[in-house]
Amino acid sequence: MENSQKLGLCWGSVPGGTLIDIATSGAANGFACITITPGHYIDARAAGLGDGEIRARLSDLGIRVSVIDPLIGVLPGTPAPGEVDPSMRRFFTYSEEDCRRAAAGVEAPTINLAHFLGRPIETAALQDKVGEIAGRNRDAGFSTTLEFIPGTGVPNLATALSIVADIPHAGIMFDTWHFARSDGTLDELVALPPHAIGGMQISDRIPPAPGEPYVPMAGRLCPGEGELPLATMLALIEKSSPGLDICLEVFSEELKAMGWGAAGARMARTGRAALASAARELAHDVA
Repeated sequence: MENSQKLGLCWGSVPGGTLIDIATSGAANGFACITITPGHYIDARAAGLGDGEIRARLSDLGIRVSVIDPLIGVLPGTPAPGEVDPSMRRFFTYSEEDCRRAAAGVEAPTINLAHFLGRPIETAALQDKVGEIAGRNRDAGFSTTLEFIPGTGVPNLATALSIVADIPHAGIMFDTWHFARSDGTLDELVALPPHAIGGMQISDRIPPAPGEPYVPMAGRLCPGEGELPLATMLALIEKSSPGLDICLEVFSEELKAMGWGAAGARMARTGRAALASAARELAHDVA
């Protein structure tokens, strides 16, 4: 079995970058696609770029936007913007309409829902809301992914699967960092239903020391620089949900200090190595 996964670059790996900055960094390092926030699109429009010009710039760079990420503030149990640290507050202000306008403007096929910083809540309440949003996204021509994050109302893969199981055009955004933090197992990936995963965000991780406080959106490593079995994860997910965009989401002060050029090259090199290792595992299975 060949590996049909494609390497992408998440917005969080280009801290402070504009939509065009992220696209330029991604293209310069051979990434197939990027992810952006609704804010990146809103800011590009505010800077005077029309949809046609944005699309032309992306086309000239030979890169596409795969996901609008994240849509947060509309989910029950999510804190109000004023209750969130100012550095993260804007993420909680984006509406469904903001996300769909951004997706339409850059021709992104998918909108990612996350319960980031949300409190634990009954799954049924989230399921109803996710179903409503996914239905409206579907009617507008977009698919929906749901990201699981430990400590929230969607704390692990199993909960996310239970929420989207009966929702058409909805899948899971599988993040290797959150999977490791939620004590996910490879057996769960072996048992995945076909096409359950709609997108992937990858980074590597070294488990923290006991009692070390968790800091959101920090401390992630490039593939191969930690202890996660990323190649096996990628290979197992390719078997059940082939052809996904595998987007590197590496929130890291070390990479930030390196600058976009050097950091992009390092992420591209390690990301390609991870995909190559996954391809070898897939080929070995066939053999």
